[in-house]
Amino acid sequence: MKTKALVDVLTKHEKCTFKDGVIEVSEETDVALYTSLGQEAMALTEIRRITISEQLLVAENRKGETYAILAEDLRALRIGKGPTKRRSGLV
Repeated sequence: MKTKALVDVLTKHEKCTFKDGVIEVSEETDVALYTSLGQEAMALTEIRRITISEQLLVAENRKGETYAILAEDLRALRIGKGPTKRRSGLV
């Protein structure tokens, strides 16, 4: 996927911001990136920030994990509602 397409989708259709090569994903939005890994696909979930350089994407998730992938290996993304707060007991 072209980095321009990634930026366009996230900033035009979701509450994400793009500044100085960094996409900040809002708390209300859940983003997953799907990358190619040989013949398989790997899902990177709960993404909160994506740093874009010429050929490299560095994605950080809400768990504190960081992934570096080639932009040409990005195949798709999933966008949905952000994490919900769970309640226990009687409401």
